[in-house]
Amino acid sequence: MLRYGHFDDFDQMNVTVSTTFDRKQFGELELVGTLIQYTENQKSFWDRIGVGGSIIAAPVIWKDSLLFGACDKNFYCLDLNGKERWRFRTEGITQCDALVHEGLVFFQSGDHNIYALECSTGKLVWKFPTRGPALGFVIVKDGVLYSGSFDSNLYALDEKTGRELWRVPTVGPQMGVIEKEGVLYFGYRGGVFYAYDIGKGRMLWTFKTQKHACGWRPGFWKNLVYIGSFEGNVYALDRGAGNLVWKFSAQNVAYEVFVSGNRLYFGSSDCNAYCLEAETGRLIWKFRTSGLVDHVVESEGRAYFGSYNNNVYCLDSATGRELWRFRTNGFMNYLSIFQGKVYFGSWDCHMYCLDAETGKLIWKFKTSMGTPSPIEPPETGMITSAEVVWRAPEEEAKKAKPGEAQLSDYGAVSNEYVSSGRGDYLGKKKRGYV
Repeated sequence: MLRYGHFDDFDQMNVTVSTTFDRKQFGELELVGTLIQYTENQKSFWDRIGVGGSIIAAPVIWKDSLLFGACDKNFYCLDLNGKERWRFRTEGITQCDALVHEGLVFFQSGDHNIYALECSTGKLVWKFPTRGPALGFVIVKDGVLYSGSFDSNLYALDEKTGRELWRVPTVGPQMGVIEKEGVLYFGYRGGVFYAYDIGKGRMLWTFKTQKHACGWRPGFWKNLVYIGSFEGNVYALDRGAGNLVWKFSAQNVAYEVFVSGNRLYFGSSDCNAYCLEAETGRLIWKFRTSGLVDHVVESEGRAYFGSYNNNVYCLDSATGRELWRFRTNGFMNYLSIFQGKVYFGSWDCHMYCLDAETGKLIWKFKTSMGTPSPIEPPETGMITSAEVVWRAPEEEAKKAKPGEAQLSDYGAVSNEYVSSGRGDYLGKKKRGYV
């Protein structure tokens, strides 16, 4: 299990990881840490993340509060100035965004439970145990909470009590579900995307992808629903029958699709952020970074996203031109835009608040653990050694030109490859630990 090292003053140091990989398995793909490895073998690292201070989920804003879970097993409530109001302890990490409805906040945890807390106090209202890790998104509609689980079920629970109303078995683990006009859309592992008619209590249609579907939060435009996939395609499907209308192929995994107006935005593990025409799938622009791009959000003419090169980007959504970037000491997945501010958590154990127009830091909040979360490598034997490399901030000051990828953005200092077996993860490194 690969971990970042212990240190005394995390705020003053950048932490990067140099690894050696099997050339036969990965070819010339440039990787950062142990993360990008999952893009080639199509394995997910979401269910392999260990306990640490990292934040993956975007915060949800409720009145004057910021609510989010972290990998230190805590669920936090901050005021909009970054001061902690309360925290709630679970027995597992929280990876995905929470949902607020009628004064309650709902979220999933790796301890197999779905939780409902009072937003104002953090008091537990109910929790519901599933039979596997709960690592995705939930929704509420007409008093019913819908949630997937890694036990391969879709659950319907009473919003107020957590009592199970029904469940639907699926072919693989589920990370989330979206409701649109009485139909539930969901799909993840197993390569099947589902449309379930709530009123009729039956499956409306299914769509088979070649590999896993990235449909935990699909996008919608008119009569189309959009999903990404692990084979690199974005699919536009007819909502009524599930027929394929068009597809767009990225160079690697195409992640969650965000729709704004007649455009859709998504990130890919090919290190690009994409903007497509919603009706036809025509490429409008793409922006190259030097790290995996997971989730793109558009707001008031600007596109915002984080990259696994540790930068948050703001682009002109019409042209894809870079307006600003902000660097942290860890990668980012999800972010929220609210009243001219950008809120996001980083793998470096902090929640950040930036000015949406300028990218200037307003405040940051540190979670209870200063050590980032470990990620267990897949059982493929690709990693043979790992080294923690320490760099002062001034060493990272040089930036790439807008839209230009540079290997230095990864923080990698070695590009060696070996073809022996799994090897010894521990090695003999004295700085940090593995």
